[in-house]
Amino acid sequence: MPDNHAVNNTTHLDRIRNEIMNQINIMDVVNAYGMEARRVGPDFRIRCPFHVGDKNASMSIQPQTQVFHCFSCKEKGRGALEFVYKYEKTKNPNYTLSDAIIELAERYNLEISNIDEIKKEIQREKYTVLNETYSEKKVSAIQLNEKLNK
Repeated sequence: MPDNHAVNNTTHLDRIRNEIMNQINIMDVVNAYGMEARRVGPDFRIRCPFHVGDKNASMSIQPQTQVFHCFSCKEKGRGALEFVYKYEKTKNPNYTLSDAIIELAERYNLEISNIDEIKKEIQREKYTVLNETYSEKKVSAIQLNEKLNK
């Protein structure tokens, strides 16, 4: 039997993603990050921010579909939210999708219903590992152990 809470969260998250996708163009985000984009036909090319040393502008962005795809590292996704999430995650491994939602909502003054609920969820997300909630101190120890194991 499906977990109604999980189903409701998925539906809620999908609705928020759609709200953001309808309100923010991926090219606005690319420009806000100061990434140089050049037009190639109907699409744009940028240096891929997801891998080091891209000198050939390997990432293609299709503004009509909001799809991005790097031909070198194969990173891909759709929409401003996913782009911000993946980009910020390269700089901060603890960055969450909820962080990206809050950041975009604040940066672009979006009206997103239940934004306070999402902010509370961020705190719970940061201290939950494999569906178990831990203190901040324990999460730090787990993360340190993971780094040491690598």
